[in-house]
Amino acid sequence: MKTSTLFLFLLVFLSQLSAQESIFIKEINVFDGKHNKTFKTNILIEDHIIKAISKKPITNLKENTVVVDGSGKYLMPGLIDAHYHTMFASLSQVALLTSDIGYVNIAAAKNAKNLLMNGYTSLRDLGGPSFGLKKAIDQGLTVGPRIWP
Repeated sequence: MKTSTLFLFLLVFLSQLSAQESIFIKEINVFDGKHNKTFKTNILIEDHIIKAISKKPITNLKENTVVVDGSGKYLMPGLIDAHYHTMFASLSQVALLTSDIGYVNIAAAKNAKNLLMNGYTSLRDLGGPSFGLKKAIDQGLTVGPRIWP
């Protein structure tokens, strides 16, 4: 797995875990956005919440904890795009003007998933009818970043 894809793997993996499952990532390099260097740490996630971040080994894991070896991999905060057009970014102007709105919505949902998989966890949408896509993402009908229309 590429080092740049571990964050994305975690997004997908965590979305598929049940609320009772846990994940333990050992020896992952973390970029926190505040410092110029990364630091190696262990991370415990339970019930979709980061419960512990420690340079020391984390013990007393639950029985059903999934262990991920983070050696040589990197984890970073999600990216935010502050100027995006969620509904218009994935199709040409001709396609937007001539296609059925259902097709436009499906293309936008696919694009939203791609954005999330590229590390964008939040978008500020500055134009277009993105409220339906936002609602579908918020309700778990499709995968994508948080959208602020």
